[in-house]
Amino acid sequence: MNKTYDSIVRRDIVICQPEEGFRFSVDAVMLADFVRPSAKSKTIDIGSGSGVIAALLAKVKGYTDIDALELQENMFSCLCETVEKNALEGVVRPVLGDLRSYRPEFHYDAAVCNPPYRKESSGKIPPTLTERTARFNGTMSLDDLFGFCKSFLKSGGSLSVCIDSDLLADVFVTARKNRLEPKRMRLVHPDGQTVARTALIEFRRDGKAELITEPPLIMRINGEYTEEMRRITGAL
Repeated sequence: MNKTYDSIVRRDIVICQPEEGFRFSVDAVMLADFVRPSAKSKTIDIGSGSGVIAALLAKVKGYTDIDALELQENMFSCLCETVEKNALEGVVRPVLGDLRSYRPEFHYDAAVCNPPYRKESSGKIPPTLTERTARFNGTMSLDDLFGFCKSFLKSGGSLSVCIDSDLLADVFVTARKNRLEPKRMRLVHPDGQTVARTALIEFRRDGKAELITEPPLIMRINGEYTEEMRRITGAL
């Protein structure tokens, strides 16, 4: 597998990823920006891929204890190189495993996930297994994600996700069924005239029913990144 090494947000953050096939999107960068800073949380990055979110949480948000769980061996190889390239050994621990069978012997303070959104019957099917696994829910459903967090997040622990906005009803139903309450949400619009494309949401295990909707994130105006998007992506 040929790989590339790409700087994101800051010059000292380098991400290893496959040259062809699935490559991370700006959604991962927006989600990492949405997550609240925390230096002490024991955190799991679920479906870490090439380690984008884990690297950003460590380098930008000050997280010091992250398990990066990845199912696919080729992406796991990139994840390990991302950790090495960013000198994050001892901060980010790559874990090769399947969320559906991963059973840690402790509870996490926080979880973050940019999950596969769609059923394989919806939309164009990507040609490679890596892309299909990353984009569709055949290997990790909403029930799998929230069920894991119900079992392995501490009471009061957080789960932060980026999800397609038209799936919000399903997400909220599944979350509450698993004792995770939406506490903070931000809708992401491609531009000022288009409906929201994705939603950034923070859930709390055993949280009280109170949802704060933050101001919308507008990605582009007149085809150009907004000032906030330029800050998020490091384009300033």
